[in-house]
Amino acid sequence: MEKNRSGLRFTRAYLQRIADIATNVQAGKAEHTPVKLDSPGKRAVFNNIKNSPALSAATVSDADDPYCSADSEDEPALVLAQKIDNAVKVARPDGWRGVQAKELVIKRAL
Repeated sequence: MEKNRSGLRFTRAYLQRIADIATNVQAGKAEHTPVKLDSPGKRAVFNNIKNSPALSAATVSDADDPYCSADSEDEPALVLAQKIDNAVKVARPDGWRGVQAKELVIKRAL
């Protein structure tokens, strides 16, 4: 009887872990995803640029602060993903998806 109870506890813990993993997959997050990536757009940009060799060669600078006077504790891919997300949100016109002229406005902002 004790063996059944321990097996039941193991099964419940296992099923809970699988449910947690499925929730993270559905949300598009991994266990090591930084907390600052709070939107699907930021996570998509981060996942596309995190292994870029260009990020290891140079630091990410900002037009307002080209010499990066404030040292960031965050990894360069996270900083760049946040800057790209911000640039798109500032420059995007209404109904921009699928309209080439409006998409070019975003490309120019980047």
